[in-house]
Amino acid sequence: AKQHSEDESAKVNKGSLNWRTVFGLVYEFETAMYETEVGQFSEPIRSRFGYHIVKVNDKRPAKGKYKVAHIMFITPRGIAEKTLKEIEEKVFMVYDKVKAGENFENLAKEFSDDRQTAANGGNLGWVEVGGKMIKEFENLVFSLEEIGETSEPLRTSYGWHIIKLLDKEDVKDFDDLKADLKNKISNSAQASKSKDVVIANLKKEYNYKLNQKALEDFYVIVTDSIFEGTWDVSEAEQLKDVICEFGDQKMYQYEFAEYLNKFNRKQNNQNIQNFVNSIYDGFHRKAISSYERTQLERKYPSFKFLMQEYHDGILLFDLTDQIVWSKAVADTLGLEKFYNQNKDKYMWDTRYEVKKYTYTNEKKMKALNKMLVKNTSDEKIFAKLNKKDARALQLVINDKFLPSQDSEADELIKQANLGSEPNAKKVFSLDKNTIVSVQQIPPTNKTINEARGIITADYQNYLEQEWIKILRAKYNIVVHEDVLKSIASKK
Repeated sequence: AKQHSEDESAKVNKGSLNWRTVFGLVYEFETAMYETEVGQFSEPIRSRFGYHIVKVNDKRPAKGKYKVAHIMFITPRGIAEKTLKEIEEKVFMVYDKVKAGENFENLAKEFSDDRQTAANGGNLGWVEVGGKMIKEFENLVFSLEEIGETSEPLRTSYGWHIIKLLDKEDVKDFDDLKADLKNKISNSAQASKSKDVVIANLKKEYNYKLNQKALEDFYVIVTDSIFEGTWDVSEAEQLKDVICEFGDQKMYQYEFAEYLNKFNRKQNNQNIQNFVNSIYDGFHRKAISSYERTQLERKYPSFKFLMQEYHDGILLFDLTDQIVWSKAVADTLGLEKFYNQNKDKYMWDTRYEVKKYTYTNEKKMKALNKMLVKNTSDEKIFAKLNKKDARALQLVINDKFLPSQDSEADELIKQANLGSEPNAKKVFSLDKNTIVSVQQIPPTNKTINEARGIITADYQNYLEQEWIKILRAKYNIVVHEDVLKSIASKK
């Protein structure tokens, strides 16, 4: 590698690329890397960068990623030997401080020459195999085992480093990585290779034929003006031949001209023939893919069944919404009529009206008690007792409660001890400033507003049943019991 490789870095690293994993190199190289045994060479492979011969030196399980910080001491090229020695002494002086237990973050802020990370305690973030770090640095990082562990000083071509492991994250389970891997693959050369194979198979299946002469007409009529966005697509109006055909489909020159015109914009100049060929490649691939979608139901009966089921489901959903769901919400007169016909289905269980008053005027508590016993309305009570101070009397609880609905109300209901007598009422004091009124409310009909949710649901069910009756009367339904039983037995 050092003698023959045209990769300039090989003169220094002798061709070594250190540890590598997926998505870090071109697809062809990665394929050779994973298919070659340890200690073996690959056949020469070609990528867009040229030819490669790959040797696999070793393999190991993936390490995940490590979060690290470092204290760096830069050693510029050409530095004097004396200065180099002084830097080395400083490195080990700081390392001694680290070993003595001094705060790594503070030492990084004080001594590190890497000013981008020093202010953040030397934090370099997450390091992964095949990342941006140089070989020696990466190897030392992944040799650390315990979180909080600090390395001995490392000398690299950039200078000295003292590295601390802050955190590490093992390789995630496949299910956790699946979405990210799919996204990376869809944006990588791997996806392009897969698409190429699919298109090639479709072209073969549908007997794709290119009219080369019809394509070459565009080499003439397309000019450099297309790279300025000024090409006149009308120049292709006279071109009406078939440019390609596949299956029972024919694509014409004017269709390609319209597609080509989408790329009529400001861009770098290039060879016209190469440009036209590149655009045509996208054109015919898109056309074949679109045609394939129209053939899926013919080729795959299960897919056809699924699409028909989906189509019928959407129709049924829309129709049911129109006749049942939305109608039940919008038809207020129909809903009210349904409620009046079925109101005895919507009943309250025994409830309790609980009122809790606080009053700052102790002397008038008896008057308040008396008015509550006489069932005086709250409006009259407040008008009389809050004449001088509008905030003297406060109603802090005022609602109707079912048993076990509210803890405080439950306690007050227990204290009232009303028994089972309908409409029983009790007024009692909790303290010198607090008085409570509890009255039993026997089972009553819920109003339409109190039960609107369940009434609407029942009305929807009613509308659906009425609709089914109409359909049954309109269409003759025959159930083949023998077929039905045979299906049931298979389950």
